[in-house]
Amino acid sequence: MTAEQLRGNAADEIARGQMALLEAEKLLSVDLFYGAASRAYYAALHFARALCWAAGETPKTHQGVAHFLRIHYIRTGRLPADSDRRYTGLQSFREHADYESAFTIDREGAGAAVVDARLLIERMGALLDDLGT
Repeated sequence: MTAEQLRGNAADEIARGQMALLEAEKLLSVDLFYGAASRAYYAALHFARALCWAAGETPKTHQGVAHFLRIHYIRTGRLPADSDRRYTGLQSFREHADYESAFTIDREGAGAAVVDARLLIERMGALLDDLGT
């Protein structure tokens, strides 16, 4: 894959991440907490995938993206250490919200997910800017 294609894929992921964050915020505003938590995770996932593309990597799974983020950006200090906790927390919320009928989430929990997604996107967006993506 060419550098131009990698940049294009990263740009597509950024656009999808921005849209997912907007969806999460709108869902939260109308008290659709499960959807808000799920879309918050996907917002962060798309930005993490953009970082993968920017590095020429293409993880195939959600766990692969999380592992790449942890190894290449969190452990190296390019992202603050709490980014791992925030990202895996969003991932856990999404899995519970989408698949576990006994799981409950309220405005506070969904709001915290949206805040974490927004913070991670800001951090990952700054890294992407530094990488020229």
